Amino acid sequence: MSEVIKLQCKLQTAYSDSLRSELERIKTKLSKIACIKTRGTIIRGRARWYEHSEKNSRYFYNLEKTNHRKKHITSLTVNDHAKLTDPTEILETNIYIHQKTRIQTARSLSISSTRKMYYQKKLQKFVYR
Repeated sequence: MSEVIKLQCKLQTAYSDSLRSELERIKTKLSKIACIKTRGTIIRGRARWYEHSEKNSRYFYNLEKTNHRKKHITSLTVNDHAKLTDPTEILETNIYIHQKTRIQTARSLSISSTRKMYYQKKLQKFVYR
């Protein structure tokens, strides 16, 4: 760094193209060194995080697993007697109920007849088994 300061002082007193190019070369060299050191710091930081944070990954994995279990529907009781366990049937029934609710909402809101027909066509695709 002191070399850069010396060259800048020389440039202020007596400007020359050779001094200017020498200053630019040294600045470029310093920039490359700083980039290499930064990369090294990032890599060491990642390694440190990996070594010290590995303990917590088990906790977060179990937290994700618990959240998945809470959100995942494994069985669905329909009409108080039929219990569905097949994921495809559960999904279709859920869509059917959702579409039926949308049609009922559309009727109560008195939306246009074309919109009602759209919902009815959607509902016809998912016939309850």
